[in-house]
Amino acid sequence: MSGFDPEIPLALRMPASMRGCWRREYIHQTLRSNRVTDNPDLGIVWYLQAENGLCVDCRIDLSGGTEHDCFLGVALWDASSKIVNWHPAVTYTSTISSDTGTLRERLSAAASKALRAPSCCEDRGVIEWVEEGSVWLETDVAGGKAVLEEKWSRWPLEGLMLAMAPQCDVQSADVTEGDSNSTVLRDWFDHNDSGEELLLRHDNHFSQVLLKSDGTTVFSMGRINSEREWTIELSTDPKKKGKVVHISIIGDV
Repeated sequence: MSGFDPEIPLALRMPASMRGCWRREYIHQTLRSNRVTDNPDLGIVWYLQAENGLCVDCRIDLSGGTEHDCFLGVALWDASSKIVNWHPAVTYTSTISSDTGTLRERLSAAASKALRAPSCCEDRGVIEWVEEGSVWLETDVAGGKAVLEEKWSRWPLEGLMLAMAPQCDVQSADVTEGDSNSTVLRDWFDHNDSGEELLLRHDNHFSQVLLKSDGTTVFSMGRINSEREWTIELSTDPKKKGKVVHISIIGDV
């Protein structure tokens, strides 16, 4: 990914079986009060883990409210204990953020901090496979299933099927031809708004994180219909649902 440093060492990256797109089926926990998105009838929780260590966790409130809970960050794997350490870099907010720095700077700072102390973070979980490569449980490191149990299933290609948006509802990004698991970080401009955009892809799914110039963030997740058309299926901004991100392949004539 252009402009992202430091690179996550291979030994700390998530194993291949954990990469890709996942949907949370349920959560049982005693750590905090319940959120709207904890109820699978009122929210969808979608997690994308990329090969390079970056991840996006989108918890979308479908009740008509704005109780989204999303983050972009770095996931570090502890193979000896089968623990994942999640280090957020950018989180969702519907108001102007007091944080400073560009998206590129925040990612670099989060990765540097994570690499100095991989297990020093609030979000840590023990991974237990129900079906290898398809279904896993996350439990609390200290209290086990009595404190936390989350069940995650690999998001199938069928996923959510939405009608393609009109071609006037497109954004654009450039990716390198043949890069099947790419990350693009670029400046973003849309009408009178601007900021930074990150596109994180693994296989047939992607996430889009927009850090707007006013300090607010927009998280979206979607499906790759073809190498040149990626459809947003869920977003903290309802207006983005169904829109197409048009991909320009570098080298196209």
